[in-house]
Amino acid sequence: LTARRLSTAALDRYRASAFHRVNLSLPGLELVHSEPYIFVHRQFLSKAECAALREKAAAALAPQTFDNDATAGVRTSRGCVARSEEVASLRQRLAGLASVELGQLQPLKISRYEEGARFDIHTDAWRGDLQG
Repeated sequence: LTARRLSTAALDRYRASAFHRVNLSLPGLELVHSEPYIFVHRQFLSKAECAALREKAAAALAPQTFDNDATAGVRTSRGCVARSEEVASLRQRLAGLASVELGQLQPLKISRYEEGARFDIHTDAWRGDLQG
């Protein structure tokens, strides 16, 4: 792990925090900001993988929405979901980075935001007592 722009103290605070730990031993991982902790890995995807993801997305992008009509306009991006077999090696690396089992990962979503597109403040879960 490289903490190029941050002090060792920032990295020590991350290690001592209650957050789920990323795999700090992954070569190329760089801590670039603390509170919130932001890590970068500049070669996580190869150029070929990036091109394949862009190609997949170009053919499959659709408006991203929620199941609830009340949230219309909250999200104006376009996206698609990659099948697990399309991104098998990437999913393996993501699981390794996140220190989780492969089965714990959600499907890989590819999103595209054009200039002016947005994803407003939201929650990723619905409270059970609010569902009809």
